[in-house]
Amino acid sequence: MGSKKKFGIICALVITNSCLVFQYAQDKFSLPGWLDETAQSSKDAVITAIDSLATKPMPAKLVLAEPAKQLAPVAAVPSELPFTGASCLDKRKATQSKRIFTWTDSRGIQHISDKPRLIDDGTPVTLVSNIPAKDLSINFLGLQGSYNLKQKIITSVNASITLFEQVIPAELVKPLTINFRLFTDKSGYEMYRGPATGLLKNSQGFYRAGTNESVVWVKNESQGEKTAVHEAMHSINRHYIGQMSKWLNEGLAEVAEDIANNPSVLRSPLRSKRLLPVSDLLNNTPEQWAKDSSTHYRTAKALVSYLYFTDRTALTRLLLAESENGCETLQQVEVTRIVGKDARTIDTMLKRWLS
Repeated sequence: MGSKKKFGIICALVITNSCLVFQYAQDKFSLPGWLDETAQSSKDAVITAIDSLATKPMPAKLVLAEPAKQLAPVAAVPSELPFTGASCLDKRKATQSKRIFTWTDSRGIQHISDKPRLIDDGTPVTLVSNIPAKDLSINFLGLQGSYNLKQKIITSVNASITLFEQVIPAELVKPLTINFRLFTDKSGYEMYRGPATGLLKNSQGFYRAGTNESVVWVKNESQGEKTAVHEAMHSINRHYIGQMSKWLNEGLAEVAEDIANNPSVLRSPLRSKRLLPVSDLLNNTPEQWAKDSSTHYRTAKALVSYLYFTDRTALTRLLLAESENGCETLQQVEVTRIVGKDARTIDTMLKRWLS
């Protein structure tokens, strides 16, 4: 083919392309009928292909692949840690457009409003009473941990769930899988935990919300069982309730450890130990909690135990309020309004209950 003929073909292609651009991108002038029909057919075919991809259904279930055996350090701070300064991860922020809230008050009157309800000590609640087995399952990731330990963990978690059913509002329950990852060697646990924070330096377990994993270092089977129950409760709290006050989240997890075995042993170990004033617990900062974590954990356990055994409905209302307050967490004024007693009175009654 001669060079003049090649040049002619190239010019024709350039001119045709230019016509298409002007016609369909800028609408400057009309093309010949035969060319317009060909171009339009091509355009329609492309649009049809794009629409087909856009409407293709997504998989109904996302399957998480197992991490490689050579576990790399994890850079992210485990989501069990409170007040990290990160944005709210467990609850969706309210949309900019108005939302409609409906509820029935203590007098049986139904309300419809563009503002959420103000939960107090008279707000009616309905307990779930029973979480269907199909809605809650237990899964073990990885190969570590004995069969005997795993069976003990399943039994203890189910026992703690039975008691948790007595305080969780019915409308908050949803399908959940509790994923355990057990480590029988400390080095493997520390590598998986990662170097991101010193707050978990001496921990025996943590819950990572991003992957929904309750990670446990098993020093011995008795400790591993209790730690697993503790971390399982964080998984339940996160999925049913969302972002919570540290004292309420940890208090429930601490109570679950012992309540699965023998509820009567909850009070005696707390009687001779120092506890914080209730107002201090409700207003703690991350720095204060980290500085004296054992006392904070102990006081949180005592307060949740007291509410569970003496005013279970108040505890249910606290969980309901936490589930509805978006990215906020309960403040002292809200806790006292919901319980119906000021912090000093709660403190006095808690000490009397423990004595």
